[in-house]
Amino acid sequence: MISVKDKLPDYHSKLFSEHFPERKYQSEKYLITANSNEVSLYNLYSNNLIGKYVASFSIPPKLVTRQNDYYEFSIRKDLFDEDLKNVKF
Repeated sequence: MISVKDKLPDYHSKLFSEHFPERKYQSEKYLITANSNEVSLYNLYSNNLIGKYVASFSIPPKLVTRQNDYYEFSIRKDLFDEDLKNVKF
């Protein structure tokens, strides 16, 4: 999850609750999920999927690399509507 400086204090994200029903939402703005087949980027303020990579849609199909229990991938910065200097990973 990624937080930003300007938070929405009384907002509760439906998408966050779907992914993390047992956790308390703390105004994180972005959620990144990954597995060997796909990477998804969500905006939790709008509850929208804003970016997605799916291995089977690539030619040739390329799985998401995993090393030391972490998936390795990059996300274009223009998918974020924030200056990346103002985000907390």
